[in-house]
Amino acid sequence: MPNTSTGRIIIAGLMTLSFVGGLAVNGFAAESKCAAAKVKAAGKKAAAKANCHAKALQKDLPVDTACLSKAEAKFDASFAKADEKNDNCPNTGDAAAVEITVDDFLAELLGQVTTPTTTTTTTTLPAPTCTDLIRNGAETDIDCGGGTCPPCGPGEECLVNSDCGGIGLCFGGVCL
Repeated sequence: MPNTSTGRIIIAGLMTLSFVGGLAVNGFAAESKCAAAKVKAAGKKAAAKANCHAKALQKDLPVDTACLSKAEAKFDASFAKADEKNDNCPNTGDAAAVEITVDDFLAELLGQVTTPTTTTTTTTLPAPTCTDLIRNGAETDIDCGGGTCPPCGPGEECLVNSDCGGIGLCFGGVCL
C-alpha cells in the first residue's frame, strides 16, 4: 500500500493528466472525441510505462527498454490517430508536450516510491532556477516558460501560449 506522500504524487499525476486533457480541449466541449482519445492515450502510456518499471522493481532488474519502447510506440500511434481524425480538436501536433507531461509525472512517481539502496550519504541538489541551463522545474524548455521563467523564444517547446514570448503563440508544442 502506498504511503501518504506516494498517494499524493499519484493523485497529482492524475490531476496533471486531467490538466493535459484540458489543454487539448482548449475551451471546446469536453466530449470532443479527439481530446478524449488524447487523454486516454496519455493515461495508457503512463500506466504501461509504470508497469514496465514495476516489473523491473519486482525482479530487481533494470527496466526493460523494449517494454518502454512498446509503450512509446502505442502512445505515438494513438496520438497520431487522434490527430488524423481531427473532429474539431483545437490542438494537433501536441504529442511532444503531452509526452513530456506524462514522462515528468512518471519520473516524480518513481522518485517517490523507490528508495536508494543502502546508502547513508545525503546529497542536497540545488533548486531549479531559470539560469541553470537545464530544463527542470515547471520550465517547458531550457530556462524558459512554465510560468516561473521568462517566456520561451521561437522554436522552443511550450504547452500554452503564455509560455511563449514574441507573438505569444504556442502551436504544436513549439513557440512561434
